[in-house]
Amino acid sequence: MKNLSILYLSYEDVEKIGLTMKEVIETLEKMFALKGQGKYEMPPKPGIHTRKDAFLHAMPAYIPDMNAAGIKWVGGYPENYKKGLP
Repeated sequence: MKNLSILYLSYEDVEKIGLTMKEVIETLEKMFALKGQGKYEMPPKPGIHTRKDAFLHAMPAYIPDMNAAGIKWVGGYPENYKKGLP
């Protein structure tokens, strides 16, 4: 089996790439056009509820024509602010 790894990028890593706002907008326009044509995979978001008032959800997506995949993690812990946590 191939040795695979995941590359995590920091804000600084992304800044070093040097993309212009024009390039970002053009890429997003292409992505939204492909999504509008149904050329994507985006399953329902799986989630877990770690407490009655808390959740963690994953929001994966894949666009074959762009050879791009990504995931957004969303968490909600409404009581954390009382503990000084994010």
